[in-house]
Amino acid sequence: MPVRATADVAPINRDLNTERIAFAALRRDLRAALQAFAPPPDVDERVLTFAEEFGAAHTAKALSTNPKQFGLAAKPRDPAFAALKPQIEALHASNERMTTLVVQRENILAQADPKRARVYISFGREFTIDAPNQLIRYVDGAETAPLVLERVEPRGEAKRKGKVRDRDR
Repeated sequence: MPVRATADVAPINRDLNTERIAFAALRRDLRAALQAFAPPPDVDERVLTFAEEFGAAHTAKALSTNPKQFGLAAKPRDPAFAALKPQIEALHASNERMTTLVVQRENILAQADPKRARVYISFGREFTIDAPNQLIRYVDGAETAPLVLERVEPRGEAKRKGKVRDRDR
């Protein structure tokens, strides 16, 4: 890696490490806040995954109205859930900041070395994708996980395009 690229990513790596520490603390705090509701061990991942898909505000609302959806033994609309909205928002925002920092770093490093394996981040863990061997390789150790690649053909794309064109006239 060229010296310039190393210097350019140093502050990004510093910010990423700081954010990773904050993210871990936010996850721990969320798990602690949910302990009264007999949560499953992965409750923080369930909440964060939902927030990634639907947004933090919707996740907080869903948690309050349907806690069983997250594996919690709680009655809907328990007042304790209202207090969790800021925690969920902070956790989601922290995850987004880590993603942004990794993308910034990887763009610099890829420009310096286009053949370098790009690194991604999920739930605070960085990994590379080994598509030929269908593996996810975590950067923080020798651990791997299966990568399931499935080709999905678009359904009715031609029909949809036609409808859009007709609608936009």
